[in-house]
Amino acid sequence: MHTSVGRSILPINHMCLLNSKMSKPESHLLSPKRINQQSGFSLIGVLILIITLAVLTSVALEAITPYLEESRRIETEAALHAVGRAVAGDYALGGMMSGADFGYVGDVGALPTSLSSLQTNPGGYTTWNGPYIHDDFLEATNKAVTDSWGTSFNYTGGVTVTSSGSGNTINYTVAKTTTDLLNCGFTGIIKGANGVTPGISSGNVISVVSYPNGAGAMKSDTASVSSSGVFNFSAGLPIGIRSLLVKDTITSDSANSFVRLLPRSTIANTNAGTLRLPTTNY
Repeated sequence: MHTSVGRSILPINHMCLLNSKMSKPESHLLSPKRINQQSGFSLIGVLILIITLAVLTSVALEAITPYLEESRRIETEAALHAVGRAVAGDYALGGMMSGADFGYVGDVGALPTSLSSLQTNPGGYTTWNGPYIHDDFLEATNKAVTDSWGTSFNYTGGVTVTSSGSGNTINYTVAKTTTDLLNCGFTGIIKGANGVTPGISSGNVISVVSYPNGAGAMKSDTASVSSSGVFNFSAGLPIGIRSLLVKDTITSDSANSFVRLLPRSTIANTNAGTLRLPTTNY
């Protein structure tokens, strides 16, 4: 009895050939040529990206450089102002009894010979009350006296502090002249407890002003008193808060006060006011 089959049966040799074709790997997809083509395309793309970023970075830097320089200039001017304030103070700050607003000159009685004297005592000065300027951070040594380009300020002991880091000179002037800071004067009046001027007793009355001598110590100057009670210290005093003593040498009666000497203070524009002796009448 024969049974018919609905599909044809391939000979064995044909089936082997078919299996051989199906199991053969597609080696042409991984050929060296193909790999090189893919790798070459990726490298070119990376190079194009790098070049593009470099160009964009260059353009951006060129565009922002003027703003960076302006920012450095503003920061440097602020730093110069801080140094100037450390040297000779800021007269808009502080009251009559505050000496901190007269800086190094107000305490020492002279201009510093270098900016380092603003941060360290230049030689055991007893009147030195610094540091007058501080670095922002402990590790930023001398940052306070360096411009935003990393160049130290130039200062030779006068009234001008200079920055040159930008390639151009930026100056800050603490006063018009040294005389404005170191050669001040003032006037005042002495009266007795009864409000009367010394008159014929004026020879017995003296006025004494104390101030730093510029070398780390204090000194005093004495001025005579007129019959109308007027006394003058015409010049030679540094800016700052200066202590004033008036005294009757016969009665030993005395009075104390302070006078605030600004730059260019003279007997014409600075008056210590009227001082009264507590108990002596004239």
